[in-house]
Amino acid sequence: MGLFIHGDIGCDLVDFRAKCQPIHHCQSNVRVERGAHQFLKENDMSSKVDVVRTFIDSAWTNPPSSVMEANETYLADDFQSLDKDGNTQMNKEAYIGMAHLFVSAFTDFKWERSDLRQEGDSVIMSGHFEGRHTGDFDLSALGMGVIPASGKMIVWPEASVEYKVEGDKIVSEKAYGGASGMEAILAPLGVTLPSA
Repeated sequence: MGLFIHGDIGCDLVDFRAKCQPIHHCQSNVRVERGAHQFLKENDMSSKVDVVRTFIDSAWTNPPSSVMEANETYLADDFQSLDKDGNTQMNKEAYIGMAHLFVSAFTDFKWERSDLRQEGDSVIMSGHFEGRHTGDFDLSALGMGVIPASGKMIVWPEASVEYKVEGDKIVSEKAYGGASGMEAILAPLGVTLPSA
């Protein structure tokens, strides 16, 4: 999922600015240090694909702080993460919390994008997550307990996500296709979602 997990990582904009790197795909000299939202405004990002691309690129410049900053900046206040049937899985706060859990439990957790395109009103992004499971993965809030660190490198299957964008904000992300959503994220760890 564009699983961009957030939480109370103790990251603030000053810290983010001190650690970030330039965005290399940008055709101007604008740097992320000025803040991701400022970047969009100054570069008049007009396409929905540009919003999602900038969100993803900003998120992975210097994790975990950049992941948290990008989620706060680009996700709408009423953001929803949806399963493939359109059911709400997480609101913005829960999504940010889940992102925080992932970047805390997996060293070098990152998203490797393979495709990004617009289809009608939607932006479709494909790729996979990967990271080394070096910290305990606490899923107690979901009723699944704590998964102890295994030390294993996990490469998740290729997945696609459908984003809906309004203005310069992402209002939803939806699992797109077969190997997407929370079930697909947890499966490589041997975890299944609790029954409703």
